[in-house]
Amino acid sequence: NQKAVNLLTCFDTPFEHVNSYATIGFSQLPAKLTSGGKPLTVEFVSACESTYDLFPNVVSTCAFQLMDGETMYGPGAVVPNVISMYYPELEMKHMCMAYPFLWEHSPRTLSIGEKLVAWLQLIPISDMEYRYLLQNGYDALENLFEKEGIDVLDLGRKSVINR
Repeated sequence: NQKAVNLLTCFDTPFEHVNSYATIGFSQLPAKLTSGGKPLTVEFVSACESTYDLFPNVVSTCAFQLMDGETMYGPGAVVPNVISMYYPELEMKHMCMAYPFLWEHSPRTLSIGEKLVAWLQLIPISDMEYRYLLQNGYDALENLFEKEGIDVLDLGRKSVINR
Protein backbone atom coordinates (compact mmCIF):
# COMPACT_ATOMS: atom_id res chain seq x y z
CA ASN A 1 0.00 0.00 0.00
CA GLN A 2 2.87 2.35 -0.63
CA LYS A 3 2.43 5.34 -2.86
CA ALA A 4 4.99 6.47 -5.38
CA VAL A 5 5.38 9.38 -7.75
CA ASN A 6 7.79 9.12 -10.65
CA LEU A 7 9.44 12.36 -11.72
CA LEU A 8 11.30 13.20 -14.89
CA THR A 9 14.04 15.77 -14.33
CA CYS A 10 15.47 17.82 -17.20
CA PHE A 11 18.56 19.82 -16.26
CA ASP A 12 19.25 23.29 -17.68
CA THR A 13 15.88 23.53 -19.36
CA PRO A 14 14.13 25.70 -20.37
CA PHE A 15 17.10 27.88 -19.35
CA GLU A 16 20.60 27.42 -17.99
CA HIS A 17 20.62 26.88 -14.20
CA VAL A 18 16.92 25.94 -14.28
CA ASN A 19 15.62 22.40 -13.91
CA SER A 20 12.25 21.17 -15.15
CA TYR A 21 10.29 18.40 -13.45
CA ALA A 22 7.31 16.39 -14.65
CA THR A 23 5.30 13.60 -13.13
CA ILE A 24 5.31 10.42 -15.16
CA GLY A 25 2.44 7.95 -14.93
CA PHE A 26 0.47 10.05 -12.46
CA SER A 27 -2.33 10.11 -15.01
CA GLN A 28 -2.79 6.36 -14.46
CA LEU A 29 -4.65 7.08 -11.22
CA PRO A 30 -8.44 6.97 -11.31
CA ALA A 31 -9.93 10.15 -12.72
CA LYS A 32 -11.77 12.55 -10.41
CA LEU A 33 -13.25 14.64 -13.22
CA THR A 34 -14.61 14.20 -16.73
CA SER A 35 -14.48 16.40 -19.81
CA GLY A 36 -16.64 15.80 -22.85
CA GLY A 37 -17.76 12.50 -21.31
CA LYS A 38 -14.17 11.24 -20.99
CA PRO A 39 -12.29 10.68 -17.73
CA LEU A 40 -9.87 13.57 -17.13
CA THR A 41 -6.55 12.81 -15.44
CA VAL A 42 -3.49 14.97 -14.86
CA GLU A 43 0.28 15.17 -14.99
CA PHE A 44 2.23 18.00 -13.33
CA VAL A 45 5.10 19.97 -14.79
CA SER A 46 7.12 22.69 -13.09
CA ALA A 47 10.52 24.35 -13.15
CA CYS A 48 12.75 26.08 -10.68
CA GLU A 49 16.22 27.55 -10.32
CA SER A 50 18.56 24.60 -9.85
CA THR A 51 19.80 25.91 -6.47
CA TYR A 52 16.58 24.67 -4.84
CA ASP A 53 17.51 21.02 -4.50
CA LEU A 54 14.34 20.05 -2.59
CA PHE A 55 12.03 21.32 -5.32
CA PRO A 56 11.43 17.80 -6.73
CA ASN A 57 9.99 16.96 -3.29
CA VAL A 58 7.62 19.92 -3.62
CA VAL A 59 6.36 18.64 -6.98
CA SER A 60 5.95 15.06 -5.76
CA THR A 61 4.17 16.23 -2.59
CA CYS A 62 1.66 18.07 -4.80
CA ALA A 63 0.95 14.76 -6.50
CA PHE A 64 0.65 12.93 -3.17
CA GLN A 65 -1.87 15.53 -1.96
CA LEU A 66 -3.93 14.89 -5.08
CA MET A 67 -3.70 11.12 -4.53
CA ASP A 68 -4.96 11.56 -0.97
CA GLY A 69 -7.93 13.58 -2.20
CA GLU A 70 -6.78 16.69 -0.34
CA THR A 71 -6.56 18.79 -3.49
CA MET A 72 -8.59 19.15 -6.67
CA TYR A 73 -6.90 19.98 -9.94
CA GLY A 74 -7.34 22.54 -12.67
CA PRO A 75 -6.14 26.05 -13.43
CA GLY A 76 -6.37 28.10 -10.26
CA ALA A 77 -6.40 25.11 -7.91
CA VAL A 78 -3.84 25.45 -5.13
CA VAL A 79 -1.84 22.95 -3.11
CA PRO A 80 -1.52 24.89 0.15
CA ASN A 81 1.63 25.07 2.27
CA VAL A 82 3.57 22.61 0.13
CA ILE A 83 6.61 24.86 -0.42
CA SER A 84 6.73 25.81 3.25
CA MET A 85 7.09 22.10 4.14
CA TYR A 86 10.54 22.15 2.53
CA TYR A 87 11.47 25.85 2.60
CA PRO A 88 9.77 27.40 5.66
CA GLU A 89 11.84 30.58 5.41
CA LEU A 90 10.55 31.56 1.96
CA GLU A 91 7.68 33.94 1.22
CA MET A 92 6.39 31.55 -1.44
CA LYS A 93 4.32 28.94 0.42
CA HIS A 94 1.87 27.33 -2.01
CA MET A 95 1.71 25.92 -5.54
CA CYS A 96 -0.96 27.14 -7.93
CA MET A 97 -1.94 25.13 -11.00
CA ALA A 98 -1.96 26.76 -14.43
CA TYR A 99 -1.92 25.77 -18.06
CA PRO A 100 1.73 25.20 -19.03
CA PHE A 101 3.39 28.20 -20.68
CA LEU A 102 7.07 28.12 -19.79
CA TRP A 103 8.47 25.79 -22.42
CA GLU A 104 8.68 26.41 -26.15
CA HIS A 105 6.54 23.34 -26.80
CA SER A 106 4.54 23.32 -23.58
CA PRO A 107 2.52 20.14 -23.08
CA ARG A 108 -1.21 20.32 -23.69
CA THR A 109 -4.17 18.09 -22.94
CA LEU A 110 -3.91 14.81 -24.81
CA SER A 111 -6.58 12.30 -25.72
CA ILE A 112 -5.16 8.87 -24.90
CA GLY A 113 -7.52 6.01 -25.56
CA GLU A 114 -10.65 6.49 -23.51
CA LYS A 115 -9.32 9.31 -21.34
CA LEU A 116 -7.88 12.80 -21.43
CA VAL A 117 -4.56 13.67 -19.82
CA ALA A 118 -4.19 17.32 -18.88
CA TRP A 119 -0.78 18.84 -18.12
CA LEU A 120 -0.79 21.46 -15.39
CA GLN A 121 2.13 23.72 -14.50
CA LEU A 122 2.77 24.32 -10.80
CA ILE A 123 3.60 27.94 -9.95
CA PRO A 124 4.79 29.16 -6.53
CA ILE A 125 2.59 31.74 -4.81
CA SER A 126 2.65 33.59 -1.48
CA ASP A 127 0.00 33.79 1.23
CA MET A 128 -1.13 37.21 -0.03
CA GLU A 129 -1.28 36.00 -3.65
CA TYR A 130 -3.32 33.00 -2.51
CA ARG A 131 -5.79 35.30 -0.71
CA TYR A 132 -5.95 37.49 -3.83
CA LEU A 133 -6.75 34.42 -5.93
CA LEU A 134 -9.53 33.37 -3.54
CA GLN A 135 -11.04 36.88 -3.55
CA ASN A 136 -10.59 37.78 -7.23
CA GLY A 137 -10.23 34.51 -9.13
CA TYR A 138 -7.43 32.85 -11.02
CA ASP A 139 -7.66 35.06 -14.12
CA ALA A 140 -7.14 38.19 -12.02
CA LEU A 141 -4.06 36.68 -10.36
CA GLU A 142 -2.67 35.56 -13.72
CA ASN A 143 -3.20 39.08 -15.11
CA LEU A 144 -1.44 40.58 -12.10
CA PHE A 145 1.51 38.22 -12.57
CA GLU A 146 1.77 39.18 -16.24
CA LYS A 147 1.55 42.90 -15.42
CA GLU A 148 4.26 42.60 -12.74
CA GLY A 149 6.42 40.27 -14.86
CA ILE A 150 7.07 37.81 -12.04
CA ASP A 151 9.80 35.20 -12.30
CA VAL A 152 7.94 31.91 -11.74
CA LEU A 153 11.30 30.13 -11.56
CA ASP A 154 12.43 31.98 -8.43
CA LEU A 155 11.12 30.47 -5.19
CA GLY A 156 12.84 33.34 -3.37
CA ARG A 157 10.88 36.06 -5.15
CA LYS A 158 8.83 38.59 -3.21
CA SER A 159 5.04 38.63 -3.36
CA VAL A 160 3.49 41.08 -5.84
CA ILE A 161 0.91 41.91 -3.19
CA ASN A 162 2.20 43.76 -0.16
CA ARG A 163 -0.96 44.35 1.87
